[in-house]
Amino acid sequence: MSALNLRTFAIVSAFCLGSVLLLPTVALGEQETDLKGQMQKRIDSMGLLLAGLAVDNWSKIEKGAQGLIETCESIDWSGPGKDLFKKRDEAFCSAAQALLKYVQKKDLADTQRAFIQTTITCWGCHDLPVTK
Repeated sequence: MSALNLRTFAIVSAFCLGSVLLLPTVALGEQETDLKGQMQKRIDSMGLLLAGLAVDNWSKIEKGAQGLIETCESIDWSGPGKDLFKKRDEAFCSAAQALLKYVQKKDLADTQRAFIQTTITCWGCHDLPVTK
């Protein structure tokens, strides 16, 4: 990958990830603390993925992708709008699974595209009205 393409990818990815971090979070009553913990794990995994993609470090990339998959197994949605949040979360988990497949193939271009798509699915929940 050329230095210009890598720099452009890193800038776009940082913008996407940063935008997600600035969006409001969802509060679901008693589960809010657990949910925040899971979302923090997703953010950490996305950050690790981005760091790996920026320097072509497949170990970091794979660890980040696997971390995303692990968070998909542990969120139990409840409260107002749970069906909609569950649907959006399933889209995220599906995108994370696709991302992991490209990571395992060490396909950089498709991994980059899947990373951006996975980041975009984060907005799926964060653009919903915040429930308290």
